[in-house]
Amino acid sequence: MSNKHDLIYYCDSYPAIGNGHLKRGLDILQQLLKIKPTLNLALAGKFSESGWHFLQKLKPERVRVYKNKIPAQEFKIGILDTIYPGDASTIPEDRCRDLNEVSDEVIAFNTGIKTIIPDCIDGIINYIPVTKYTGNQDVKKFFGVEYSPVSPSFKPGNTKFNKRILCMIGGNQQHYGPERLCQQLKSLLSPDYKVDFILSPHFPESKAKDLINKYPAINFHQNLKAVVEFMEDSQCVITTYGNATWEALTMHKPVFIVSYLDFQKYFASYLAEKGFAIDLGYLRDLNVSKLSLLMDNQIQQELIKRIKKKFKSPGIINITNLLLEELDVSH
Repeated sequence: MSNKHDLIYYCDSYPAIGNGHLKRGLDILQQLLKIKPTLNLALAGKFSESGWHFLQKLKPERVRVYKNKIPAQEFKIGILDTIYPGDASTIPEDRCRDLNEVSDEVIAFNTGIKTIIPDCIDGIINYIPVTKYTGNQDVKKFFGVEYSPVSPSFKPGNTKFNKRILCMIGGNQQHYGPERLCQQLKSLLSPDYKVDFILSPHFPESKAKDLINKYPAINFHQNLKAVVEFMEDSQCVITTYGNATWEALTMHKPVFIVSYLDFQKYFASYLAEKGFAIDLGYLRDLNVSKLSLLMDNQIQQELIKRIKKKFKSPGIINITNLLLEELDVSH
């Protein structure tokens, strides 16, 4: 009998890269255990205090966690899910090699623009495959929106045109995004609009209190165990490009994307060109004229029609199925 553990998921969570990598890691591990409870799973990564708090709150009991290190154990599969801050294209080769030393197979999440694939990679999951790849081409390719990292709890449904707006702004080294967005929403929306604002776990507590005091008409939330109900109840969703964007698309919600970074803007533009989302540009330049589309129901209905044709089901179902096949276990 093999002494190898089944899978280790490497992801980081700190302000400069946000919490999305950790969130999808937890969702994937939870779904794997739901299908196959006997799996031996681990999670490792670099976590800030806020990331560690989020992890401890949502971690499945059967998952072992290793902070700031990769354990000296043997695994069948290593999942690499992290980036260098602001650089979605470069696969962190140091972490890749660390995983390769303890794993039979390394599969990386990568949604870059131009990416060199290191030799230590055996497979790539890319749910928005516009990437130009060079380097190691002898890899398994799991490409397409069917692999978008969306939990099965985010089910497609009917959008309610109820004047409820959900904002989900990801983490960033400089936390100016929520304030900038709140300023513009306050000057744009009439009192009959309701706004829920889910702050990143990395957003400083002191700044969150300032926002609550300054914008009493907006409902702020942070460190939630689940956001599904908020998204279900919303008419449309404002995101920075990341997991929340794909969750909203899977639920057939009109999505408005604002960006901190160039790579976020690149993918926001791509989704807008395909007719799946509205690209609002950079957060630093955000203004009322761009946000006025929040009140245009006709444009939102057109978005929904196109989204429904493309986004059929949550992608984590497909991701976990492919991992179970790679592990060669019945499910």
